[in-house]
Amino acid sequence: DRTLVYNAKTRFELAGWSVSYNNASDEHKMRIDAVQEEQGITVAIYGKPNSRDDSYYPAIECYFTEVWNEPVKGTNWSDNTISVLTEIGVQSPHMLPYVYMGAYNDTAEKKTSRRAFIKGGDWLENEAKILIVARKALSSGKSWVETDGVISGSGRYRSNFYTFTKTFSDGYKIEAKLYGDAADGSFNSTKEDDIVAYLDVMVTPKR
Repeated sequence: DRTLVYNAKTRFELAGWSVSYNNASDEHKMRIDAVQEEQGITVAIYGKPNSRDDSYYPAIECYFTEVWNEPVKGTNWSDNTISVLTEIGVQSPHMLPYVYMGAYNDTAEKKTSRRAFIKGGDWLENEAKILIVARKALSSGKSWVETDGVISGSGRYRSNFYTFTKTFSDGYKIEAKLYGDAADGSFNSTKEDDIVAYLDVMVTPKR
């Protein structure tokens, strides 16, 4: 009810959160949005319809967007990503250096026996930072070659591609394309916060 909304608003404000709310005449239409930017947390409190009758009950939704913290954390791919990379043949002595892409809990999906996609965090907010980290990890001094980024994508969102390639002394080759895409990989997102970093990794075995 209205008392719950006001109490929640006061508690979040006293805790230092940024709070916005609509003081609707209908209590069940009242809503609070509280944001803690330093930790990347957003909380929404609102009345949700009860499917069994005409009543409403208080609902809370919590969202987390990882705050960029690469200089402090980020030393290795997640266990999931390492497992998928191993499946497609990216393992010693043919390694892909770690690239922090705005998410410490990066995930990977195997596409073919020689190809996988690694999914990171917020691309629109962190593209320039991610690119700096990638160029440092996949530098020419470590025998990686970068080709110019090109615009790609067939949907509503179009991204630059940054391609890094390394051919090892035994002829084994790894190509890694860095870009931003909709979180579901469709290039069709209309929500900016749905665009995340991807690394498309493809290997060519030695002959």
